[in-house]
Amino acid sequence: MIMKLLFLFSIASITGYILELIWRNIFAKEPFKNFLNPGFLRGPYLIIHGLSVIAIYFLWLVNISFIIKVIIAGILLTLMELFTGIIIKKIYNLKLWDYSNKMLNYKGYICLNYSIYWLVLSGLLFLAVPHFNNLMINISNYFLLKIFLILFYLIFLLDLFSTLFNKKRIQFLCKKFKY
Repeated sequence: MIMKLLFLFSIASITGYILELIWRNIFAKEPFKNFLNPGFLRGPYLIIHGLSVIAIYFLWLVNISFIIKVIIAGILLTLMELFTGIIIKKIYNLKLWDYSNKMLNYKGYICLNYSIYWLVLSGLLFLAVPHFNNLMINISNYFLLKIFLILFYLIFLLDLFSTLFNKKRIQFLCKKFKY
């Protein structure tokens, strides 16, 4: 179970990074004018997406209707976005996203549009969980999976700690995300 969760977090963090990269750079008002790494860390992963998918996985295990799961997940992901935004702002005085110009937003941290996106993505993820479970059952070479996980978490943790304790990196991020 631990290896499954570690793999799920790594894949979700990287996939979330790619989706955010596309969203912020291609669908921006001026695509690719100012390339924007969507993450707090240097590497290609977003912690909030990894944690969100882990939460959805655990919610998938609960024996309730699909619709109720999607609603709970949508609310949960919106709250995760809210608290992540507030914590990063409080600790580092940094706002990684700003929905202030969106209708029905709360202090720019969350808004109705993105809450609806989280609902839709949650539904899609609930449909994907059985396929993920089958993939984990059918992985024939656990040695390669372990190597991938060791490398991923070694790089991830080095990146995380170097960012958390690097004042210059935080100042750079503050300038990058001029919110």
